[in-house]
Order: sequence, then structure tokens, then C-alpha cells
Amino acid sequence: MHHAKQLGIRLASLLFATGLASASAIIGCGSEVSEGGSTSGSGGSGSGSSGSSGSSSGAPMCFSGDAPVRQCFTLEQLENALNFPPGEPLDPDAGPPDGGYVMFTECPDPSMARNGCCNPGVAGPEIEGDLCCYYFCEGPCCGRAFTIDGHARVADTTERDDWCADWSSETNDIDDVTRGALADAWRADAQMEHASVASFARFTLELLALGAPADLVAASQLASLDEVEHARLCFALASRFSGQAHGPGPLDMAGALRGTSLAECAGFAVIEGCIGETIAALTARAQLDVAKDEDARRALLRIAEDEEAHAALAWRFVAWALSMGGAPVRAAVARAFDEGMRKVRAHRNADAVGIDEVAWRHFGRLTAAEMDRATADALEEAIAPNARLLLEQAGTIAEKRTRQALSAESNTFA
Repeated sequence: MHHAKQLGIRLASLLFATGLASASAIIGCGSEVSEGGSTSGSGGSGSGSSGSSGSSSGAPMCFSGDAPVRQCFTLEQLENALNFPPGEPLDPDAGPPDGGYVMFTECPDPSMARNGCCNPGVAGPEIEGDLCCYYFCEGPCCGRAFTIDGHARVADTTERDDWCADWSSETNDIDDVTRGALADAWRADAQMEHASVASFARFTLELLALGAPADLVAASQLASLDEVEHARLCFALASRFSGQAHGPGPLDMAGALRGTSLAECAGFAVIEGCIGETIAALTARAQLDVAKDEDARRALLRIAEDEEAHAALAWRFVAWALSMGGAPVRAAVARAFDEGMRKVRAHRNADAVGIDEVAWRHFGRLTAAEMDRATADALEEAIAPNARLLLEQAGTIAEKRTRQALSAESNTFA
């Protein structure tokens, strides 16, 4: 059976165990969720869509219709965002060294700029002093992003070996362009996995603030430790391809704490967990299907299994929030699913340029078409059906409670 369908059934079974789903609804079809016909707003910090079209103001518009976000960077920050290791300035006439590393001497094309979700710019640069400014239509983040004010935040990388798991072999038989692209891709994953440690730490604080059940708090704490290991595995692969050990620098925590109402936290969990980590789990499964390299398979198997558990934690929390919060939580959850899935559907991945595709897949990376397919399958067969299931059952419970309250009131005045 297809990975996405299998995961969809397991999630539905989990929701049945919480009491929010009926047994007859465990296997079913899904569709996009909408509350009151509206797709505006979100209960949580969302990812946006990629791509743009012109607008009368001169700035692009995103496929979703949202205004793009303008962000400014130094040249060093742009290099770090592309996950090239730090080093001495290169002679631009000499070309990149072995491994394909580059250094910028001027603001690059927007396709070379990256925001916190690894997405390229759609317009720019606009130069302000020593800053290069770009417009971004945010796309889905890699797994559970650490978002602040709607933007994913990761730590820069630095030379260190304490965040690297051991790797088993060298990669001398890969051409420089492919090896450099593999180092970049695995380093970007490592940064996102490292940031997920902070995301789960914050989620734990939110669970405590909400008085959540002990099993949810314990699962969140364990998930943080999982993400530490994911980061170590990914940094090890990145270091193996680059030939130099790298790990994370300090992670900026300014503004990390956010609202802790039940509705807000449920919306965040939908975006970061029910959508983000369900996609991450199924993407890792798809990568595992094509990977042949021992180190890549070891990392992907651990990541796929853990991310599925993390996704299940998010669905369990949202089910609990719906059972406790009533109409405001249900509305926030519906908006978050609606907006989050709409933005993911609008995003399209881009292929790395000039790589050996056979080697790329051998080491656990997917083509753009394969990434898009894994995401579409996750939405169609796991996320949308269970989102509808959650909301329908929550609505049924709410109606039942309303009838019981009216009946009790009627008996009081009888």
C-alpha cells in the first residue's frame, strides 16, 4: 500500500482512539477544509507559496494572492543561507574550489537568495548600503519549522564536529557539482532539524501553559531529543560531502515566545505538525525508497519513523484542543488547515542545476517532480481526509453538547 495512504489510515485510527472519530470514518476520502467558506487568516504561522506575478506597485504578487515579504541580508548571510561553509574570500576569476563553494562579491540574482524556509527570492535585489534586499513568497518549510512572526528561523553554520554523527565512507567518485549540491541539501536539512529542537521546546512550554495531559508533554520532550539526533545525522552527511565538519552556530531566540491561547496553539500545531511533519515523514519515506547509500538510508529511516511519531503528536494535540475548546478552536483549526494546505498546493520545488541525477537519488535526494508528488500524496491521502474527519467529529460533539445543554435547561424550567 502507498506510504501516504498507510499513514492516513494510521492517523485516522489514532483519532478514533482519542474518541473524536467514529470507526466507520477511519478509511475515507478527503477534500480541502473550509470553515464558513472563508480561506482568509490562519490559526497559526503559515508557509506561503512560491512563484510570482507582476503587480501594479512594482513588487511581485505570490500565486496565493498574498503580498510578498521583503527581507534584507548581508553577503555573508546570503552565503550562509545557501549553506556554504565560511572561508577566505575567493578570487572570482579562479572559479569555485573543489566542492563547488562560492562567495558573493555583489548582490546575487534572487534565485540565489534563500529565506528561512529554503525558498528562493522572487524579485530583487534592491541594494541598501551593504544590504541586499529581496522579495519572497514563502513555501513549505522542511519539517517542523521554528517560526517567529510567520518566518522560519535557523542558525548559521560554523566549523565544529560535535554536531556530526559518524559517517562511513568517502564520496570521491562524485563530480564536484553534485557533491557540492549534496552538501548544501543535507546542510539545509540539518539546519531545519536543529531549529526543530527549539520548536519542540516552545511547544512543550505551550503545552504546560495550557494544562495539557502529561503524555503530550512527555512526547514533546522526547521529540526534541529526536530532532537533536536528526540534526547530527544530517550534519554528518553534509560534512561527508563537503569534506569538512560543520554544525550550528547560535540560534536567535528573540521573539520566540508567542500567544498561548488554546485556539492559537491549535492553529500553530496544524501548520507545523499536522501539515509540516506529516509531509516531512512522507518525504523521508520517499527519499528512503530511492536511497542506496548506507549513511543516507540510516539517517532517513530514523527521520521517517520519528517524523511520523511527531506528526501523530500534533494530530493528538489538535484533537485534544478541539475536545476542550469548542467553537473558537474549531474555527482556528479549520482556518489553519485551509490556509496551510492552500499554500502548500501552490508551492513547486526546483531541481538542482547540473547535477548527476543518479548520484543525487543514490544519496537520498529527490527530484523536484518526486518532491512535488510526495507532497501532493501527503495532502490528498493523509492530511485532507483526517482534517475533515477531525472537524466533522468535533462539530458532531459540539452539536451533541448543545442539545444536552438545551435539554438540561428545558428540564430546569419544566
